[in-house]
Amino acid sequence: MRQRQTTRLTSRPVVQFICCLAIALLPACQRDDPDSPFRRHLNQLGLALSAAAPAGGSVAATPPPAAWPVQLALQPGTIDTLEFAHLSGCAVQANIGKRQTDLARFAKPSQRLLLALEFLRLAPSCITRLRDGERHRLAAELATAWEQTRRELPALIFNATLGSDEYRAFWLDTPATGAYPRSDPGAATAALNEINRMSRRWLHGDYRTHPRELELALSEIAGGRGGELLARWSRQTHWLRSADMLIRQAVSTADCGKTSSIDAMTVRRLTAARGYFIGELQPLVTLAQTNYLRVQAPIVTLESQLGGTLPERYRSWQADRRERAAALASASPQHLAALGHILRCLQE
Repeated sequence: MRQRQTTRLTSRPVVQFICCLAIALLPACQRDDPDSPFRRHLNQLGLALSAAAPAGGSVAATPPPAAWPVQLALQPGTIDTLEFAHLSGCAVQANIGKRQTDLARFAKPSQRLLLALEFLRLAPSCITRLRDGERHRLAAELATAWEQTRRELPALIFNATLGSDEYRAFWLDTPATGAYPRSDPGAATAALNEINRMSRRWLHGDYRTHPRELELALSEIAGGRGGELLARWSRQTHWLRSADMLIRQAVSTADCGKTSSIDAMTVRRLTAARGYFIGELQPLVTLAQTNYLRVQAPIVTLESQLGGTLPERYRSWQADRRERAAALASASPQHLAALGHILRCLQE
């Protein structure tokens, strides 16, 4: 009997501790909801201004263009009519044979790019060999094919990168069914920079390739969640826009400039809301902006490298993306200015 009482007495503090721990963990559970701090701020403002807080939410981001409609069409060239059997003894012979198969014609853009780069690397020595052997007509045909492929290289790079399924997957705000495996944004950024390094080298006449590295980089990029980062930043700033709307409504009805209209409680609550925004929300918005801009920067670099090649549909989406980023960047300072304005309005 005494042992049962002892057990009951000693178990009560344990139960109390568990209850206290559960209560203490409630804020941490709330922090798992990324909207929770912004919802709290909106409710703070609604309470301070005695107004119903508008519902927050997200604004749909500009969807990336479908991959195939933005692929650049390439004109059939002399390489398709070359008699590769006449190129015996040239390393480029096997490349031309592969390029003339149906499998190569319907290959994914990255594979077509790799074949083109291999051709650009191997053809010059064959042209020299043909000329030395007085086979000038075939040498001229091969040289014409080489020059056409060199001119098409920026378009081939675009099709394999910015216009590809992998880069489109990167920009989706939610992964598609059967999507690429998710990758760490840091790994995706490294892969984007690696693609840029390869592209820069190819455009400057160094046609060496590492096919496995290219495909691995594209896979990392596909799972890199650039669109998710943009959507997160968009969602945060939409909460701030909702808060701005609440403040504008209050300013429009406030009797500013009259001391008798000052409500000390309203001022205190607004001051607390402003402090909460500066201390809690502004760092979150800045982090979201930084994360997005970090993964976007290599995209902008590659777009610059291929600037004269970008198709019109892609350019239109690129402009929309830039305008959205500029608007999002202005949301936080505009909200801070709105908070300052309503406080000055009530205290004048």
